[in-house]
Amino acid sequence: MSLSEERKFTVLLIGGGHTNCQIVLKTPSDHETMKTCNYVMVSNDRYGYYSGMIPAHVAGEYSDNACKLDLVDFCEKYGWTFIQASITSIDAESKSITFEMEGACEEKAMTYDVAAIDIGSQTRNPFGEKNIPSNSPIVMTRPISILDRKVNNALSTLKDSRKAAKIVVVGAGPAGVELVFAVNSKLRHNFTGVDASLTIVSSGNTVLPTNCEAVQNIALAELKHQNIEVIFEKRVVDVDVDVVVVPVH
Repeated sequence: MSLSEERKFTVLLIGGGHTNCQIVLKTPSDHETMKTCNYVMVSNDRYGYYSGMIPAHVAGEYSDNACKLDLVDFCEKYGWTFIQASITSIDAESKSITFEMEGACEEKAMTYDVAAIDIGSQTRNPFGEKNIPSNSPIVMTRPISILDRKVNNALSTLKDSRKAAKIVVVGAGPAGVELVFAVNSKLRHNFTGVDASLTIVSSGNTVLPTNCEAVQNIALAELKHQNIEVIFEKRVVDVDVDVVVVPVH
């Protein structure tokens, strides 16, 4: 599609997340519809990752390719135009965006009639305004596309140091519990030379606080079975390069 072609009703998807991919699947793409509609997806990444598979990917149960969707091929199959670019501005009033393609010298603009934003989330930086040091063993879970690589790098650093280590997962919701099990599996199968213990920190008096008690008890039993320490009713108030600080009261 040429961005300068005759004006049609434009459906714009910003980001290639689960919801936007479902929109692609559900949108009519018959010949008559395509005469009057433009379907466009803009994402800064060619691949969309399925977050539900990422913990198992970290654990080594799925390959990287199994967890991702090639958005170029996906959009082409269903009659959409894919633009790999970073959105630089959105003007809801004028229904327009500006975007910058990699290597381009200037921004481009386009208008839309309907837009959906599905760009995922970010992990809050524990350093506040400071940047996380490049050699830090702190692993942020976003973006999920490179989480496995970051976990591998952190564990490789621990293995090279040959020192006893304590790995701490902050947060005992579904993502935290899945991640601590995934890291433990990776340690057992891929990093047997790492001398490390695992801890998960919960701000409440249990894990998986939004689940029923039966599910919580199953998770707690499995954490105990895998020798993963659980710290209850503590909030992380500071993170240093080598230390996680939790209040004692």
